[in-house]
Amino acid sequence: LALSAKLAKEKTMQEAEEKRLAEAKAKEELALSAKLAKEKTMQEAEEKRLAEAKAKEELALSAKLAKEKTMQEAEEKRLADAKAKEEELERIRKEKEEQAKQLAQAIKDKEAEDAKNKALEMQALKEKLKVSNLDAENKRLEQLAAQEELYKKRQSNFKPVMGIYTTTTSVIAGKKAYGYINFGNGLGNQDLTKEEFDAYKEKFKK
Repeated sequence: LALSAKLAKEKTMQEAEEKRLAEAKAKEELALSAKLAKEKTMQEAEEKRLAEAKAKEELALSAKLAKEKTMQEAEEKRLADAKAKEEELERIRKEKEEQAKQLAQAIKDKEAEDAKNKALEMQALKEKLKVSNLDAENKRLEQLAAQEELYKKRQSNFKPVMGIYTTTTSVIAGKKAYGYINFGNGLGNQDLTKEEFDAYKEKFKK
């Protein structure tokens, strides 16, 4: 009986220990399960955070790339517009340069034509005036010869009045008149160059 009671007690104690161990094991498994569930929740939350962060980063990157693309397209458009404007300005410059060249050539041709016409007119005028000038020169020479003749007749008893103009730049009858000589013959003064004046002065020196 005592043995049976002892065995029953030991069995009860064993069962109690087994129950305690089973409860401890169940409690431990529950704690482990809760821990795993919490870790899983935290992992899922972290994964969600990382996914949201990645999505946000990708969205920001996409927006950045889109902005950069827009800016690049705008810059390309600006450069293309600037190039087109520069090409247009160059075209206009070349066009104006060509127009100026054509105008200069037209002016040059006109000037050459005018010069040619003027030369022809001058030649015609010279031909027309040649006879008149020849007659005038002959008349001048005749008057000079008459004065010389008169001088020869009177040189023995007459000294001509000689003088110098106030300026040596006077131009009379187409020649630079340095001085004059009055033969007293009523024909007036004979205009002289410096060489002529000096020659007469030497002749009339007494």
